[in-house]
Amino acid sequence: NIRNDVSFILNHVFNLYEHQSTYNPNMPLRTLMNLANSYERMINQKEANIYGSVLIKIPTPKYIMFYNGDMEYPDKMSMLLSDAFENKELQGDVELKVTMLNINYNHNRKLLEQCEVLKGYSLYNNKFKEYTKREGITKVEAANMAIEYCIQNNVLADFFKMRRSEVVGMVLEFTAEKAEKYLKNLEKRIKEQNQEIEDKERQIEVQEQQIHECNQQIQEREQQIQ
Repeated sequence: NIRNDVSFILNHVFNLYEHQSTYNPNMPLRTLMNLANSYERMINQKEANIYGSVLIKIPTPKYIMFYNGDMEYPDKMSMLLSDAFENKELQGDVELKVTMLNINYNHNRKLLEQCEVLKGYSLYNNKFKEYTKREGITKVEAANMAIEYCIQNNVLADFFKMRRSEVVGMVLEFTAEKAEKYLKNLEKRIKEQNQEIEDKERQIEVQEQQIHECNQQIQEREQQIQ
């Protein structure tokens, strides 16, 4: 039952990413449990002998938590497992760090500029919060206004055009689990759309090459006839 939003292994690094709309000081403890569970599965898949004399290599963990809640936090902060240790006089022999990145729109500008999806979500969330503060504006109205703003300014426009009702519906029945699922699916859908575009472009290139080869064959036959 332990899970995180996104995890993958690349270049022997175990990358784990999670999104939180509320600050959770227990993230290092959750991460410890998550890692232990994940490493156990990896070792079982390798059928390695953890009690043997040979060192079992494991991918280096890197845990990032994206935060976009209402409480003010710095762009980047470290959350340590040792913060939860009861005996502060004794230095523990186990440590674990979770890096929290604040992705609210007025934070981590360099990071947001490097990731179009993250920037788009951050802007939408920022406009939604802005509109909900206006007197007489409901959350549904604020969501529609934020979506319209993004569409007009070409911010994830295609996604919001296709998924407007889904995004607004999340406001009506908003839970932490649905919010996490929404973020995870957002980037996946955009990647799928980009992949479809790339596939079509490759098909066009193949067709153009085939046409070119046909034209060459026609020219060669005409020359032979002459």
